[in-house]
Amino acid sequence: MRLLEPPTSYNTGTRLYVASGNSVLSVFDITTGIPLNGQNVPLPAGATFPSALAINPSGTRLYVSGEATDNVTVFDVSTGTPTAGQNVVQPAGATRPRSLAINSAGTRLYTANRDTHNLTGFDITTGTPVSSQNVALPANQFFPRSRLALGNRLYVANGGSDTLTAFDISTGMPANSVTLAYPPSP
Repeated sequence: MRLLEPPTSYNTGTRLYVASGNSVLSVFDITTGIPLNGQNVPLPAGATFPSALAINPSGTRLYVSGEATDNVTVFDVSTGTPTAGQNVVQPAGATRPRSLAINSAGTRLYTANRDTHNLTGFDITTGTPVSSQNVALPANQFFPRSRLALGNRLYVANGGSDTLTAFDISTGMPANSVTLAYPPSP
């Protein structure tokens, strides 16, 4: 079974943000439906290999995971163009942030960490990730590839085990997980 890859592009309705492996974030105006006026914005020093993007519900902050450098870069996108890129290092015990999710309230950012088979939760109330904490995936669930936050649940697709793990995030940090196997392929 093939799992969906984390998004390396993000559409806000007026802007399309695209991350590329060469440490550049490209921004396009899509108000007409056709990408126009492309602009490249380099990631700040210390951030490479962007693997996923997420934007807060108010559309003012764009988060970019740096899988090769174990960090998350936050940009102010309130004007549409990413500015003031700032790197936030993953906590000890969390490497290769593969994908990102933001809760519906816009107060928590979650990274799914490929090499350490865990999740990291950040408080993003101020816009910049702080107060991080790691949460392990259940036993034998590894290589988190993609995630989705819906209401009080965080869903993580585990690429190495072909399973889906659902976490309760009502208290902020993932807890009380349930893991389901994917249905057999036809």
